[in-house]
Amino acid sequence: MDQITPYVIVSPLTDDQVKTINVNQVLASHEPFQNSRSPSLCPHLESGKHDAIAGVVGLLIATKAIIVCPCCDYVQKSVPSSLLDTLPATSGPLDDSDYPNLLAFMRDADEQLQALLDGDRYYMGLNVLRPNVGQYLKDLSARFRPKGPTLESVPLALMLTLHNQAPPSSATRRIIIGFIKAENVLKPRQHWMGGLYLNAEGDLCFDEALYEKTVWRGKQETYFESIEKGYEQLQSGLKFLHHFQKREDDSSSPPSDIQPLLPIRDVQDQVAHLKRIQPKVEALVEAMEGRTFAQLAANIRPEPSVAIGTQIDQAALPSD
Repeated sequence: MDQITPYVIVSPLTDDQVKTINVNQVLASHEPFQNSRSPSLCPHLESGKHDAIAGVVGLLIATKAIIVCPCCDYVQKSVPSSLLDTLPATSGPLDDSDYPNLLAFMRDADEQLQALLDGDRYYMGLNVLRPNVGQYLKDLSARFRPKGPTLESVPLALMLTLHNQAPPSSATRRIIIGFIKAENVLKPRQHWMGGLYLNAEGDLCFDEALYEKTVWRGKQETYFESIEKGYEQLQSGLKFLHHFQKREDDSSSPPSDIQPLLPIRDVQDQVAHLKRIQPKVEALVEAMEGRTFAQLAANIRPEPSVAIGTQIDQAALPSD
């Protein structure tokens, strides 16, 4: 016989109950909690109108008045009792090994919800769920960022020494490793973390080559993001030029029986130049239409590099 999930009537709700239910709804899709939490889903999923909310299709959202489906008009006043369980990792003992994964999961969910809020579609209750998840993420972050005085610039050598002088399997070592993993989730572009590794004896070490590789990867990531934005701007500009070229001849001259109050700016030189490069513009528009920068970049082949000091044959260079 299937086990019956106990439900409880929860409406109306307090702010704390809303947060607890909504965060537990999101956590129910995180593997460590799938057996202990049963998410409440919309029964109308077959309608095909339901998007993934925090990675879950049909996720219901708690408000102070009622439980709602963000994608249709379904409402209910009860939830599985497990959704009122205390939220994990905000108090009491903390499993250092699971904490970074939980932090990363909630950060991804928070970013997904913000992307939905920034989108064009309206989702009922999303303006409640997003702050609830954001607050829980702050609560999790505070576990390794306790209140009180902090040291902003601690020498890395000091942290390595504290770790390596502590006994193996000690709480000190677990806390330091947990802190590093949590920092990597919260601030992934701290390049010094990329130079760390554990040697065969379990000691924490720093390798300059690993660090330099991490710095280089960070520079690549920043450059690629910049190019992605530039690519989108280029696409937009090329589409405009393509459209302009089709309409320019019909709209460039005003009706002959109307005398403008002010003279129309003369752009004949620019128009003539655009007409000369029109075939290239059309070819670029066609090549870029519907393609992301990553797809376009996959077809780019780097030019052969020339070693420093090599004599270059000027005659072999392409002409303008």
